[in-house]
Amino acid sequence: CLVSYTNVWYAKTKNKEESYFVIEHRGKTSYNRQLVDDLLYRCKDAKIIVSIYRKNGSDLVSGSIRGKPGYTINDIIAKGLEGLSGRGGGHPNGGGFAISKEDYKEFQRRVEEMSREKIGED
Repeated sequence: CLVSYTNVWYAKTKNKEESYFVIEHRGKTSYNRQLVDDLLYRCKDAKIIVSIYRKNGSDLVSGSIRGKPGYTINDIIAKGLEGLSGRGGGHPNGGGFAISKEDYKEFQRRVEEMSREKIGED
């Protein structure tokens, strides 16, 4: 498994003053929810964090997104998935998704664009 507290430390250190960032991991088990919750707590400047999981041999990419209070993300997931092969949902400040590998890059582009716009609304 490629997820460890070293990865969390690296993500926290690399993105120390970032408002938005993505951490990705692979392996047999997804730790998306745990990673985004932990990093949102540890990274005081983070407003929105995305954790991506790619299981070897799978045609899906899954992930979790968390936003600090005031940064709703369920609309980002819903709009990001429009017209693509995937599903997702959650509550205002947290949610998850699963999307086909073929559509992931477009979804990622949309989520990043909408997240950065939302953060810029401060």
